[in-house]
Amino acid sequence: MRFLAVLFFCVCIPAFGHCQVVLSSGDYPATLTGVDTQHVTTAASLFPAFSTSTPGLWDMTLASDSATAMIKAYTTSSTTFGTSQPLRIGSYETMAQSNFLINSSGLNLIDLDVDSARFDLFPVTAGGADTFYILGQTALYSSPIADITFPASSSSSWSSSGFIDIAFELSVATFFYLHEPGYLRTYTNKNNVVTNWGKMRVRDMSGAPSPYIDVLQVQTSTITTDSAFLSGGPMPGHIQLLLGITQGKSDTVYSQSYYRKGEVTPLAYVEFTDATFSHAIRAKTHVQRLTNSASDPKSILPVSLYPNPASDVIEVDAAAGIFTGYEIKDMAGKSVQHGNIRLSTHPHIAINATLGNGLYQLHLITASGQTSTTTFQVQRAQ
Repeated sequence: MRFLAVLFFCVCIPAFGHCQVVLSSGDYPATLTGVDTQHVTTAASLFPAFSTSTPGLWDMTLASDSATAMIKAYTTSSTTFGTSQPLRIGSYETMAQSNFLINSSGLNLIDLDVDSARFDLFPVTAGGADTFYILGQTALYSSPIADITFPASSSSSWSSSGFIDIAFELSVATFFYLHEPGYLRTYTNKNNVVTNWGKMRVRDMSGAPSPYIDVLQVQTSTITTDSAFLSGGPMPGHIQLLLGITQGKSDTVYSQSYYRKGEVTPLAYVEFTDATFSHAIRAKTHVQRLTNSASDPKSILPVSLYPNPASDVIEVDAAAGIFTGYEIKDMAGKSVQHGNIRLSTHPHIAINATLGNGLYQLHLITASGQTSTTTFQVQRAQ
C-alpha cells in the first residue's frame, strides 16, 4: 500500500502539480505589442465548473466557439500597450483604443484614444444637415482603473473607480443646434478579489487543447453608469430619445479573469449573470502571448479609406498595385465578403448589399501576404 501511495505521488504530481501564482511588476516588459487569437464562445456553450476551491483545475476546451478573431496590441508614447474595441454612445458606434500602463502599482487602464465618426441623422430627423459627430480625442480617466494590483496572489483584493468624458457635437436644425458641444460621462467602479489559483487549458489556434497553464483566478464586479450632457447641462429628454441614450443608465458585469504570469490578456475571461458567479453566459480565451517585439512582421501600416461611414462603395487611398485582394469581417471576426482588387491608384470596393449597418474591418492583402487592417462603418438609410 505504501508503494502504491508513493507511485501515485510520483505519477500525478508531474502531470497535475499545482503551484501558487503571484503576479508582480517584474514579470512584465516595458512595452507590449503583437497579435493574439481570441476565441469567443457560443451562446449555448458548455462551461466547466469555475470552482474557487484551491487549487483549481479548469478545462475550457469543453466550451464551443462561435467566432475567432485577431486582436492586436499597440505601443503608445506614454503607456505600456493599447488594444482596440468598439465604443458606443447611444445608438452610435466608433472605435477606441484602451491604453494601459504597467508600473510598480499594477496594470491600470489610463485613457481611451477615440476615432472620430460622423453620423447622418436624416433617417431620424428628416433634416438634411443634421449630424451627430463623435470627436477624435484622447479621453483620460479621472483615476486609473486597475485590472491588477501588484503583488496579486491568493486572497488579494483591490478596488478602483473613476470617470471618463467622451466629447461629441450635435447639429439638429429643428432645435437650433449647430455643432452644439456635449459629452457622455461614464463612471466606472471596479471591485476585484483573487479567489483561487490553479491550472487551465484552452483551445489553441488550430482548435487543439493547449497544455495546462498556471493561472490566477480574479473575480470582478464592474458597475458603469452613464450621464449625458449637452450645452453645459444635462441632456434634454427629447435629445436622449433621438440619440438612443438613457440618462443614468447603469450596468453591472460579473466576471472572472484567469491571468498567466507576465501576460496582460487573461488566458480566459468569463462573464456571469449573477453576483454568485454560478451561471456563466460567455467567455473569451487568448492562447497566444503578446510580446515586446517590434511588430507583427506580416502587417503593414494602415491606409486611408473613404467615405466612412460608407453605404455602397469604399475607395482605398493606396499606391497603385500594392494590394491584390481584400476581405471584410464583422466585429466578431466572421468573414462576410472577399475578393480581388484591380490595379488602380485608388481601388474601389463595392460593399455587398446584404451587409447591415454597423462596424466592419477591411483587411487588405498584398501579393507577398502582408496585410493592412482598417475599421469602417456601413450606414444606409433605413
